Amino acid sequence: RTDGNLLRRLLRIYGYYDGEVVQTIGAVEPGGDMAASPAVRFDISPGARYKFGAIELGDLPTTGNDYPALRTAFGIQSGDPLDNDRIVASQSRLDTALGESGYAFAKLGEPDLVADHLREEGDLSLPVVNGGRYRFSGVVSNLPDFLPGKHLESIARFDTGDLYRRSQVDDLRKAIIATGLVSSVSLTPRQVAPPQGEVPGEVALDVSLTKAP
Repeated sequence: RTDGNLLRRLLRIYGYYDGEVVQTIGAVEPGGDMAASPAVRFDISPGARYKFGAIELGDLPTTGNDYPALRTAFGIQSGDPLDNDRIVASQSRLDTALGESGYAFAKLGEPDLVADHLREEGDLSLPVVNGGRYRFSGVVSNLPDFLPGKHLESIARFDTGDLYRRSQVDDLRKAIIATGLVSSVSLTPRQVAPPQGEVPGEVALDVSLTKAP
């Protein structure tokens, strides 16, 4: 029964929502060896593989000139064969692309897939809030007498005015830890000025440090 349920789940993961799995257990023949193992059989009828139907990505279309690259990063198009694993991978790629394109406060919700058995399609909705595009405006330390913000800016791989990139924030976190002077560090983006149309806003990095022993 567990194997049968797993087979049904796998069919749905890869878009076979009308698939059927019939399991039978062969009985021991009269006069046969009662110690013999029974034969288990699974008859699988996958049916048609559903395709992606409508795809909604929240306010991603409002990203202007960045939209084509961000949409390409997500990848899934209407008419593609339905694949739940691909949804997870596409969500991760889009999150990375937003973080590397200046969207410091972008948020992605949980995807929702609704299967339509009449159309043999699945409509996908992924809540996306892009949060606007930003540039770095500086680094602020919670321990300015120990490691001031200006010093932290000097070891960062970005300059004031550069487009926000999440990977560069992670890189600065690693560089601060590598000094051996702190036992923990957290970096939190904070809006300094909001975006104005196509002009990116400004975001500062608030750095919370704990001195090492």
